[in-house]
Parts: sequence; structure tokens; C-alpha cells
Amino acid sequence: MRRLRYWLLRCAPLLLVLLLLSPLAWGRAGGGGHYSGGSHSYSSGGYSHSNGQGDSGDLFLLIWFLFRYPQLSVPLVLVFAVLWVLRNRSSRGTLLTGDRSMSRTISRSLQTQENARMSAAAGRIRERDAAFDEPQFLARASAAFLKIQDAWSRQDMAPARAFISDGVMERFSIQIGMQKTDGIRNDLSAVRVIDTAIVEVESDPHFDTLHVRLRASAVDTEVSLADGRRVSGSGQSEPFTEIWSFLRKPGALTLQKPGLIEGFCPSCGAPLAIADAAQCGSCKSWVNSGEYDWVLSEITQESEWAVRGSGAAVPGFSALAAQDTTLNTQFLEDRASVAFWRWQLALAQGSSKALLPVATEDFCRSWEADPASRLYRFRNAAVGAVEVRAFEPGEPMNLAHVAVKWSGDQYQAMQGQEQSLGQQLRQHVIILGRNSGVHTDEKAGLSSCRCPSCGAPPSSREDARCSYCGTAFNDGSRQWVVTQIVPIAAWRRPASLAPQATPVTAAMAPPELGLGWVQGLSTTEVLAVLVSAMMADGNIDPAEQKYLDRYARNNHVAPEVVSGLIEAARQGHLEIPMPRTPQEARACLDGLIQMSLADGKVDPAELKLILAYAEQAGIDRDKVVQRIKEMRLSLYRQA
Repeated sequence: MRRLRYWLLRCAPLLLVLLLLSPLAWGRAGGGGHYSGGSHSYSSGGYSHSNGQGDSGDLFLLIWFLFRYPQLSVPLVLVFAVLWVLRNRSSRGTLLTGDRSMSRTISRSLQTQENARMSAAAGRIRERDAAFDEPQFLARASAAFLKIQDAWSRQDMAPARAFISDGVMERFSIQIGMQKTDGIRNDLSAVRVIDTAIVEVESDPHFDTLHVRLRASAVDTEVSLADGRRVSGSGQSEPFTEIWSFLRKPGALTLQKPGLIEGFCPSCGAPLAIADAAQCGSCKSWVNSGEYDWVLSEITQESEWAVRGSGAAVPGFSALAAQDTTLNTQFLEDRASVAFWRWQLALAQGSSKALLPVATEDFCRSWEADPASRLYRFRNAAVGAVEVRAFEPGEPMNLAHVAVKWSGDQYQAMQGQEQSLGQQLRQHVIILGRNSGVHTDEKAGLSSCRCPSCGAPPSSREDARCSYCGTAFNDGSRQWVVTQIVPIAAWRRPASLAPQATPVTAAMAPPELGLGWVQGLSTTEVLAVLVSAMMADGNIDPAEQKYLDRYARNNHVAPEVVSGLIEAARQGHLEIPMPRTPQEARACLDGLIQMSLADGKVDPAELKLILAYAEQAGIDRDKVVQRIKEMRLSLYRQA
């Protein structure tokens, strides 16, 4: 090691020279802003597509540097080789952190649909559409991504309007409007798609849905609309990852000609010139309904993404679907997204006018009467995820409970001025209502902002009635409308859907969670084990939170119950259940290890909790260490 340090010190000046030269070299290798084809490979992460951009340029520069300056470059290459070996040795095989690539693989597998389920869903799509081709679809998804980023930067979404749902369009247009009010523009430059992968495939009687993980990079800055100067942002390219969900109706077939993403009507083939309404000017087709081509229906942040599964698993869905056979969660989530962004606009304006077309008159009146409605506003609001939590059949309205995870910079009005309260992470449930007996319009697709009677677009964002046929938008007689918006902490699961106090079985857990260990434990006991492990180090890791949320959701546990357990653990009042048998002791131990490995590794605080529980249960420490290694290896192999 002394000799190694000696050579590192001798080469330090050369390292400095290389660091000074590197901005020039990497800047010249950048190509961003366009997409080109590359290699394709299948893996457990679904179908992936890499653009392969930039690597050949970097390699050429490296070779040129080696031959041009051998006295400088050869020692540097040797030094970096030694450092690389030491780095990999330091991260290999330890109990706490283990191999980093193994940790990443385990963590990512929780965000990817099981191979068998993905293959089955993809098979149903191919049965109806023999021409469906994954590489072609992913290339189009990348093109859509780049087109949307460009439109967003220009603050003009018209070029992308045809292939985005009403909910996504509402999100973009309201955000752009708020930017203009603040005198700024979000400028994305050097946008580059790094790779794409299908992480989940859904196929039901209403829609085929492909969820695509997009890894990209861009220079993200805010500039002044007045003079173009940079207001915020580093000016450096940074990577980011999102899940983009594209869907279409089962009757749609792969186009043998340019479609929506390419700027052409998939119905008649005419070039599309669309402003606000996603309607072809030639054949009058509503092109973003999903009837003809893939439409972007949702953008989910990677930190909030979890494999979703069938909408039929949502509590109350089956009962309501028996009355309304065309009921689907995709439309409701798009509708809730529209409502959320109208609510954000109402908060910004201090008026319920923007809510009038999507909310009942009673809700708008109560919102206006609440002083808190004009106390806060949010800038830079961003939605993490939108998901239907429950359906509630009833009279005079059926209800749908839709959760929205979001964040924003909160400002409070004080003495005529706004005071920043910092960024807030929020979750609200939007409760939508529709009169009993009303059925979902199968032809509407994702067009949730049109008149439900004549199909005309609203002439104004504040119209509560159609200006063409006079149909009311907000009385629930034809369309889902907002009846309540409540914080997640105040939300109560419908009483008719309350979970039963029955023992948990392994069959109740989704396969991808690996919860075979729950056999014989009650729901509360399993939750206590999971929450204890999650809170062991005082932090809530996103991967562990997803693990917990998915278990609770699949066993119909209300979010407030989970929140109460987390708060009890934070205060030190939550105890891991004492095992009644050796089998239960091993089950709880496996649960603690499984939860700790949700992010691919066992942290020191988590290990301390696991060992303390094992000692209390009379389980040998060496057996615990061996069990951790076995479960970690098993998770890695599953991933």
C-alpha cells in the first residue's frame, strides 16, 4: 500500500492536467437533443432499447490522447486501472452494502413486472395485433419524449397535443401558464435519451398499456421571459428517469404509416394541425382517445413508481363494474389529473372559477367559503403518481377515490406579500362522484375534457356548461366530478370496504413482493414487522416505502393505519410482535430482512434491529448472517 500511495502522489499532477482537459473533451463528445437507433436486448427488466449515442466519440478521443501524449496518458491509464480495481474490491461481498450492482438490481426488480405476467400481457396484445414490434414502439416512445421536451421548452404544446391525454395536456398547459405569470420559461437543452425499457405491460378489455422507463439527460434551467437571462439551474447536463405510460384501445393496430407522434392522423392520414382540441381537421376524429394509436396518459416519477397490476384489484371495482361494464381506472386517473391541475390553478388565482367545469357546485361554494383556499399557493408543482385507491357504490352517487402524490414550493399570503414555506411533499385524495346508473362512454377513451353529450371542447376553462348543446359539465349526470379533495391523513377508506380481521396467507401477497414469510401472522403483525425494519435507521427509504405500500394496498389496509404505525415507530412506541412459535420467530426475522433488503442492502441500524430481535427470539447470530446472505442472493437471482 505504501508503494501504491507513492505512485498515486507521483501521478497527482497528471490527474490534475486530465481533469482540466476533460471539460473540453466531454463537451465535444456531447450530441444531445436527437435520437438514433441502437442495440436491443431482452432482460428481466423488460424490453430495453439503448441509443448508443456518444460512446464512439469518447473512445476516439481516448485513443487519440493515448497516441498523441503517451508519456502522459499511459501512467494515467495505469493509475485509473488501479483505482478501479480498488474501488470494486471495496464494494464487493460485504454484509452491509454488498456488491453495488447487486443492490441496484434488487432495488430495480421491485419496479419491474414479473416476467411471466409481462409475457402473458404482451401475448394478448400480439394476439390482436400481429404487427406489434417492441423496438419500433420504443423508438416512437423516444421520439414522443423528445418532441414533448421541445414543445415544453417553447411553451407551446400544440406539436404534441395529438398524442397526449387531456389530463397530461391540462398539466402542461396550466404549468406553462403559471410560468408565464411568473415571467419565466423552463428551458431544456441538450436533451438526450440514454435508454428505454418496458417495465410493465397491461392488457384488459378497455386498454392496452405499456409503461416505459425513460432514462435521459438534459441541461435544465429557468430563463427570464423579459431578457432571456438564466434565473436558476446549473447549466450542466444531469440525468433523470421517469416512467411514461402509453395506452390505446384493444382494437387499435400497429400503423403501417406515420401516426400521431409523427404528426399525422392515424384515421385518414392527413397532416395534423391541432391547437387546443385533439381533433383532426379533415375527418373530425378525436385522435387522442386511444382508438387509433398510442397516447401518453401519465408521467410518473421513478421514485413513486411501482408495478400496478390489474384495476380489478382496486377495492370496490368489481361491484361497480358489474353495473358499468365499461368502467376503467385509466379514464378516472386522467380525469383526476385534470381536476388536480384545475385545483392548483384555483389556488394560484384564489378563485374557484377554474374548478367549475370539473367540480360540483356544492364543492365550489364550500371551497370559496374556506379562508384557507386563498391562504396558500404552490409554485413548481409536480405530480409523482396518480392512482385509484377505491370505488364506493352508493346513492345518489357512486364515488371513486383517487390518490395524487405531488410536491411544490409553498407560499403563504401575509400582509399582501408572499412568504416562502419551502418545498412540501403532499398527498391528497380526490373523491370523484357520478350519478348512480350512469355508464362510462366507451367511445370517449381518454378525452375527459370534452362535452360528454355532443363532444365539443369547452370554449373556456371556466365554463360549467357546454356552449354548443347546453349540457352541464359538473352535475354528475354524465361525467365524474369532484366532490371532495382531502389530505391523505384525513381520508377514510369507505366503511363498506373495511378490511376483515382475518389471518394473512402467502397467497394474499403479490408474487413480486416475496412475502411467503407472512403465513400465520395477522395483517397488523406483518405491518408492525415491516414498519419496524423500515424505521430502524430513522429514515424512510423510497424502495422500502413502496414495499410497505404495496403490501398494505393488496391487503386493503387504510393509509391512515399505516401512517399511525410509522408515527408510533418514529416515537419509539411500536414493538415487533413476540413470536408464539419458532416458525413465527423465523417468519418475523425473514420479514425484517426482506424489508431491509428492499433497497438492495442492509444498513448498520437495520442490522442492529435484526440481530436484537434474533437474540430476543433465541436465534443464533451466525444463522442470521447466513440468512441475510441467502435472501440477498435469492432476491438478486429473482431480479
